[in-house]
Amino acid sequence: GALSWELTNLSGIKDCVVIDPRPLNLTLEQSKWKKGLFEPKRFGPVFSKWYPACFEGCKDTTPTAPKHIRSFFDASSFTDFVTARDASAV
Repeated sequence: GALSWELTNLSGIKDCVVIDPRPLNLTLEQSKWKKGLFEPKRFGPVFSKWYPACFEGCKDTTPTAPKHIRSFFDASSFTDFVTARDASAV
């Protein structure tokens, strides 16, 4: 969940999906966001390139939660899922 939250809010990736049977818990990431810990002045210019979607004052905006599919895949069901997705893309 934390990685997908960072990809969505800090890197600017819009289509990030978490597939996990557990409830999505983003309390820590949202707390850091509200404190302004992801703003460029906090982590310096060296790391600014890693967080291109973050800007000064971003803590005053509402972070976006990544999409979440509560599911568990075993090997055969994952293969079926990928195969069905690939077939529909043709």
